[in-house]
Amino acid sequence: MSQTYTTTASAATTFQGMPWEFDVLEADLDSKYPNFAEGNPILWAAAVGAAAGSWSEETRIRGIDWIAEFHPPKSLKTPYPRPSRWRTINECCVLFSINTQTEVMNEARDKGRVAIRALVGLLRRDFPTIVPGKLLWEGAITKRGTKIRMSSAGSGMAASQPASSKKLHRVGLKFAKVETAKFPVQLTSALKWMNLSRSATVRSEKFFHLWLALLTLASYGQSRKRGDMARIRRYTATMGHGIGGVRSPLNIAELNQRVGVAYRVRNRLIHEAAETAVTIELLDQLEAVAYEFVDFELAKLGINIPP
Repeated sequence: MSQTYTTTASAATTFQGMPWEFDVLEADLDSKYPNFAEGNPILWAAAVGAAAGSWSEETRIRGIDWIAEFHPPKSLKTPYPRPSRWRTINECCVLFSINTQTEVMNEARDKGRVAIRALVGLLRRDFPTIVPGKLLWEGAITKRGTKIRMSSAGSGMAASQPASSKKLHRVGLKFAKVETAKFPVQLTSALKWMNLSRSATVRSEKFFHLWLALLTLASYGQSRKRGDMARIRRYTATMGHGIGGVRSPLNIAELNQRVGVAYRVRNRLIHEAAETAVTIELLDQLEAVAYEFVDFELAKLGINIPP
């Protein structure tokens, strides 16, 4: 079927450091895409990757308000932001689209993103090779006859300028005395959980990975019969004496207080499924505590990494 595609460019966003969430689709889309719908209802869509060889020809299935298009490699093109251009997807994927029944971009996003993720979860029962974490494109679509208009907003990012070799070497000096072979198993495991928190796409998952990083270090050598906070307090108490430096009682109490805030959120997540309690500020705070624990473990090995 012959169709004409047009695309719209998305605005650039700059930031300091690496944010927990960098998603231009969370911004005010109405101002970024004025008159996008042109009087037509907006479909919210997402292209999700699948395992190689999942299907070899284009197939479409549909429900009352949704369509799932199964594409083999190189059969689907999506707009790519900065610079605006079309990109061929070179792997099996599914283009899910939801009829949001609105012409307002922000409303379409708010309705569509939830519905898309629910649909992916439902269809994976019968199509287990779909990989939910492999989001290849997401945005809005409008149709007028054979003409399809797709938004080019995406969640990709790039550095504003490359790091110089001088800077890389300067940072490298901080880690020159690190010997990974000396890392105890609990430190290696905690760093693994911290990495997983950064690769997760859902806030609650990010949170629990960070919490597991803390518990991995705090629980080592302790009875599992103690509660989470009991183990953490016994662990932080060791920061006040012995190898690894000395923290003041006031400093340790402040550290326990920060962890206690996260512990209350942990309880709400487990007992109330209160995902909204996990804020970006909380994730920043919890990761900072995790790095304090890591620095303490490194100091016990005789490795001091300057700020």
